Amino acid sequence: MKARLKSLQISLFIALWTLPGTVLAQFTYTTNEDGSLNITGYTNYIGVIVIPSTINGTAVTSIGASAFYLNYFLTNVTVNEGISSIGDFAFAGEQGLASVTLPNTVTTLGNSIFWECNHLTNVIVGNALTNIGTAYDPEGTFYRTGLTHFTIPDTVLTIGSGAFESCLSLTNITIGSNVLEIGPWAFDNCVILASVTVPNGVTTIGDNAFSLCSNLKNATIGTRVSAIGDSAFELCVAMTNVTILGGVTNWGDDAFLNCSDLQSVSLADGTTTIGNDAFSDCSKLANCLIPNTVTSIGDGAFSSTALTNVVVPEGVISIGNGAFQNCERFLTNVALPDTLTYIGTNAFNGCSSLVSITIPSSVTNLAPGAFLNTTFLYGIYFTGNTPTLGTNAFGSDFGGFPMSATLYYLPGTTGWSPSFGGYTDILWNPQAQTGDGFFGVSSNAFGFNITGSSNVMFVVEACTNLANPVWQSLGTYTLNGSPVHFSDAQWTNYPGRYYRFSSP
Repeated sequence: MKARLKSLQISLFIALWTLPGTVLAQFTYTTNEDGSLNITGYTNYIGVIVIPSTINGTAVTSIGASAFYLNYFLTNVTVNEGISSIGDFAFAGEQGLASVTLPNTVTTLGNSIFWECNHLTNVIVGNALTNIGTAYDPEGTFYRTGLTHFTIPDTVLTIGSGAFESCLSLTNITIGSNVLEIGPWAFDNCVILASVTVPNGVTTIGDNAFSLCSNLKNATIGTRVSAIGDSAFELCVAMTNVTILGGVTNWGDDAFLNCSDLQSVSLADGTTTIGNDAFSDCSKLANCLIPNTVTSIGDGAFSSTALTNVVVPEGVISIGNGAFQNCERFLTNVALPDTLTYIGTNAFNGCSSLVSITIPSSVTNLAPGAFLNTTFLYGIYFTGNTPTLGTNAFGSDFGGFPMSATLYYLPGTTGWSPSFGGYTDILWNPQAQTGDGFFGVSSNAFGFNITGSSNVMFVVEACTNLANPVWQSLGTYTLNGSPVHFSDAQWTNYPGRYYRFSSP
């Protein structure tokens, strides 16, 4: 128990008398400012007690701090109507306490009131409760109790710090619809808790709120949550799926760090930032759709994950240091937007399965090691002028550059040379020929010749509506000094079809 717990000065006010087969409970108390009574202690050690609404005709409205602290003989407690608040540590350390019934009049449960009541399996609360464990202490209202399931009433507005921390038997929690805040460590180390739904009323999930919930498999986070605290779900190693229905604008560091079974993440529109190390070391995470509202991806946000395909949406300005570092063996495709201005140090370091990347013209500086150890990155396509390259921007820890890497640049851009940055630089200029006699329908297929620089790789894509294009890849080709003929035998299946060339 913490040193801040003060021993109570107990004065005996009530004479003891006995009835056949019954001992009348003896309570000590003080008088509140409004003349009502505050229970401060209990002088008998009876297993079952009822805390009265009145004593000698005066209303009892509160139970004070540590009033029943370490009374090991209590097994069942019923609190009568009229009592509105229960102070910090009121029943803390009651090792034999199994059941507590609280009236409809209770509005506030103090911090750690059932601290280490590890046999407490059943708590019934009324419908007036508004706050659970509002004092900020990492060991909250139900810290290390034996609760197996609990329903938080709709009247509750705040779940305080550590409220249910280390409830090692808690398998099910229902959070009331009007809860606004889930405090730090609220459900930390609830190792059997299997599923949680954060209702739409909640706006903030505090630091470590569900960390170390090692059996938590699924989490749904409501539409109004705008802030997820540091390490909120860290080391939830059994979690396979998380759905974030709202737009989280304030991400704490390590929010889902080391959720090693997490396979899929759904982020809603409105999310603006993905925090530092948010999904780092989620080694099975293969799918995460980044919404169009995101503007920055934090340091290490998706490092050491199993992402295979990443589309960074228009609007993202920066990709943080190490954001996708060590997504090795999995990450093969990355699409970067024209709004991107910064790719951080080691952002894609170790992405050894990445074979090509297009760097938009908006990126004028590549940080050191941005694509370090991407040993199979053969095609690097630039849409703008030469950028400033940081040390080993495309290098290798083993020295030098990937031997087969080629830099491709567009006509009209500047700064390029046959060996910029130590690479072979090639003008990327595939062009359809319309006047050489091969353009048009032939052998029931529409086709044309394509010319350009030698060793240029390109993809022919087609769509049917330029106003709302959905481009479909029709094939990948390489120019080797002579024209490449393209033909489309499916062209008659469409009222109109448009073609373009893109990098692989």
